[in-house]
Amino acid sequence: MIRALVYFGLVAVAIALAYLLVIVAPGEVVVQWLGWQLRTSIAVAILALIFVCALTAIGYYGWRLLRRAPKDFWNQQGQERRNRGYRALSHGLVAVAAGDPHEAKRWAKKAQKLLDDQPLSRLLSAQAAQLSGEAQGARAHFEKMLEAEETRFLGLRGLLMQALRDGDDAAALDYLRQAKELRPETPWVIDHLFEVAQRRGDLKTAEQAALSAARYAVWPREVAYRKRAVVLTARAQRAASAKDSASAVADLKEALKSAPDLVPAAVLQARLEAELGHERRGAKLLEATWKRQPHSELAEAYLALQADTPPLAQVKRIEKLTATTPDHLESRLARARVALEAELWGEARKYLQRSIAEQTDRRVYQLMAELEQREHNDRESAHDWLRKAEQAKLEPMWTCDACGTAARHWTAHCSHCGSFDTLAWRCPLQPLEDTSLDDDGNTPSPIVTGQAVVVGESRTPAPTA
Repeated sequence: MIRALVYFGLVAVAIALAYLLVIVAPGEVVVQWLGWQLRTSIAVAILALIFVCALTAIGYYGWRLLRRAPKDFWNQQGQERRNRGYRALSHGLVAVAAGDPHEAKRWAKKAQKLLDDQPLSRLLSAQAAQLSGEAQGARAHFEKMLEAEETRFLGLRGLLMQALRDGDDAAALDYLRQAKELRPETPWVIDHLFEVAQRRGDLKTAEQAALSAARYAVWPREVAYRKRAVVLTARAQRAASAKDSASAVADLKEALKSAPDLVPAAVLQARLEAELGHERRGAKLLEATWKRQPHSELAEAYLALQADTPPLAQVKRIEKLTATTPDHLESRLARARVALEAELWGEARKYLQRSIAEQTDRRVYQLMAELEQREHNDRESAHDWLRKAEQAKLEPMWTCDACGTAARHWTAHCSHCGSFDTLAWRCPLQPLEDTSLDDDGNTPSPIVTGQAVVVGESRTPAPTA
């Protein structure tokens, strides 16, 4: 409309100019051609020229309209086809969300036909196949999506979900690696990559996934570093079993940088440092870890560094270890144990009586029973203390937060339910049932102490009747 008004405005201006030209400078135009002569006024000539130009413009516009008519017709038909396809796609997605496999498949076929196999129609077809329980059909659609760059990532996700549903961790790990190359910062890629890798024992990939989780803020930084430390400790345990102490120590150093209070890592590194001839380095590591978290395994490892040291010298060493936390229960128990070994009955009784006054566990009563037995050979009093131990809460053990199973030794995975990093040092709700292997690769026979079943060697033998 605006263009037409402009056009007619220009024509009006041209006519006005022609009229003024006739008034100001009148004259005539003579045209001779092939024996013909045309004579007219300047005004008429100008009007004729304008008319010819207008007629030419109208003819050109009409020619363009006729030339583009077939293309415009087919474009309009194609747009209508796409609109119907997108409506079918919308109905199909609604059917998938509603859990109606029959409707989903019907609309998926229609959308795929109308949209010429576009990515969204292919995705709808795959989801409809999944909803119908057609795993092979869904996999075929997802694999087809891998061929196009814009749908490759989406196809990998679909294939990953299929592999996880089928329990095929090997295929899942392969899809996850491809997805990570495409979009390394995607949260679900990092989450699944870590879970599948650590479950399959691919600890290097699991460590890289934990680092990616920290780098891209997928997990809180302390959570990512904790998981990395657990993975590195598990890898160090594997290297130590293969007699590769140097690699194990390197992994443990990195683990303790990520989680300085990870007791199993400190204990294992101290033992390996001693084997490599770096006993003082191992002792300093245990002392530093004790300051952060007093723990009975740290005390045992500290004493084991110089196992041949006389008992009185061990008393001095344990006092050095526990000097920063003298009132902690673990410090008192550690001092009481070495005092018993050194036959310092008064010192042992002092630490144990202080512990009894507080809320404690059965270890204190068991040590009191041993003290009465060894100092006074008082079996009756020893049995009284053991009866109290039966009624006291269990001592802390490595207990799975997922299934509640207690274990003698720490591992990255619970030996009962297989969950990752769920073993916490706390009092279990039931006695220990440890099925872990001993140093010789055998299952230790259980020994009954009080009411609890303890696997392996008992620290405090019950007095005989």
